[in-house]
Amino acid sequence: MIRIVRCFALLALFWASPAFAVTPMIAAGYGHTVALKADGTVAAWGDNGSGQLGDGSTQYRLSPVAIPGFTGVDSISAGHDFTLALKSDGTVWAWGGNYPNGQLGDGSLKQQPKPIEVPGLSGIVAVAAGGWHSLALKSDGTVLSWGKNVSGQVGDGTAVARPKPVPVPGLSGIRSIAAGDEHSVALKSDGSVWAWGKNDRGQLGDGSMLGRLGPVKVKEIENVTAISAGDDHTVALKSDGTVWAWGKNDHGQLGCGNANDSPVPVEVNGLGKGVAIAAGGDFTLALKSDHTVWAWGSNDHGQLGDGKTADSSVPVEVKGLANVVSIAAGGGHAVALLSDGALFSWGWNYSGQIGNDNWGEDEKVAKEVDGLNLGNSLIGAVQNLSFGQAPQLAAGISAKLSATASSGLFVHLSSLTPKICRVDGDLVMGLAAGSCAVEASQQGHGNFQSAKGITQEIQVGKGSQSIVFGAAPLLIVGSSGKLQADSGSGLAPAFASMTPATCSVDGKSVKGLSDGICTVEASQKGDANYNPATPVKQSFMVNKTVLVMPVMAAGAANSLCL
Repeated sequence: MIRIVRCFALLALFWASPAFAVTPMIAAGYGHTVALKADGTVAAWGDNGSGQLGDGSTQYRLSPVAIPGFTGVDSISAGHDFTLALKSDGTVWAWGGNYPNGQLGDGSLKQQPKPIEVPGLSGIVAVAAGGWHSLALKSDGTVLSWGKNVSGQVGDGTAVARPKPVPVPGLSGIRSIAAGDEHSVALKSDGSVWAWGKNDRGQLGDGSMLGRLGPVKVKEIENVTAISAGDDHTVALKSDGTVWAWGKNDHGQLGCGNANDSPVPVEVNGLGKGVAIAAGGDFTLALKSDHTVWAWGSNDHGQLGDGKTADSSVPVEVKGLANVVSIAAGGGHAVALLSDGALFSWGWNYSGQIGNDNWGEDEKVAKEVDGLNLGNSLIGAVQNLSFGQAPQLAAGISAKLSATASSGLFVHLSSLTPKICRVDGDLVMGLAAGSCAVEASQQGHGNFQSAKGITQEIQVGKGSQSIVFGAAPLLIVGSSGKLQADSGSGLAPAFASMTPATCSVDGKSVKGLSDGICTVEASQKGDANYNPATPVKQSFMVNKTVLVMPVMAAGAANSLCL
């Protein structure tokens, strides 16, 4: 069975490294490998049948070759037979296979052996290459997609291939993206995960196995900081360093100790603290805080790097690696970047994707890629956190929080006083008057240590409430009706009759006493968390009798008049 994967090392897309012009990174496709050097240039090797190496040819390369004249690159991503690159100016470039799905986004279906700019894109901050479709994240938190769409992986509500970028409706506040074989995944700033496309193995994580043409929320997971999408499984890293996975599991790629598919997230067994993840064809990688690499799932080509070819449903350590700062998983091969710029690869080598100047012979343990160094990367660097000015907050009101890490990595925010305030992403909502404590944390990455957490105190004042009446009841003399009003605070309004000769009020019930205009006042005196509401009035008629409008019903040979 063909195994496809996607790209990866997505966490690197948002790094801000003060020591280098570009943070070096790696990406692995089905049968090719791509590397971004610190000087913003790109090298590639392996399968080149569709021009996915970008060197202007379709000749397989058994060792790294530079893409001529291609500079200013900030990040990369590799799909099945094509490659994406994001430049520092926010433009997106693509090369390789393009038929018949249009995954290069240029509006044509023509294969491109050299990088071409994807028209009409600007302000892009991340890219992700899937099987034969592409995603781009804009600076405003929205997502664009294009390419193959037979399973709805483009997310535009159709199953029609899109050779040009189209918006993914209903997504906002996105900070990371990942693309699998025929599904797509997005991480929101509030730590929730959303997915769409193919779902026959539960890879969307919504508890079903129904394909989705638009985004649905992944169930039973929160506080996620990174995502990666493989063939038919998905992986997430949480703020506490635990790794979770869902979807296809026939080779143990979910890491939960069995081979049963799961349509909801399950925790990877016994991994410890992870700082980066990469999902491959039917296997998964994790980088731990001690800079070692662990792998689980399919191992028929040695892609777990443990010197064996037996699958493993729990993490095993990749042999011979230390000081790793970044990882990438391909169709059946894997790559690791060390802090000194050296690359190591292992696994499937049908096309030279290992980069050892050979093909056809798999590598069961990690071997260094000769003749290529991406440049030094930070490792174990200290990062500090800081809060901006505390927002003004009252019960029932939301405000935006401001917190940054000196590393440029995303800061996770949480409430230490959940009865006083709730935190969703960078928004804090006052629940009750009192002192709200918000904690900022950053778990670190291959380049940076975990940051020391800091706390910000925010005083939550009493909230205001405003009463709004619902529909007025229909009353006749002697009948009763129900009053409806909402204070906006959740506190129940009190009702009183302003026209006691016409109507009386008992709790939420109003009774008509005589014909005329009934006026009812609603008030709410407040409590420890909310100030009193300004009273409001509602007036309506009390009629002597029920008015029945004449209605004529006609049949074929008779009529009835009421």
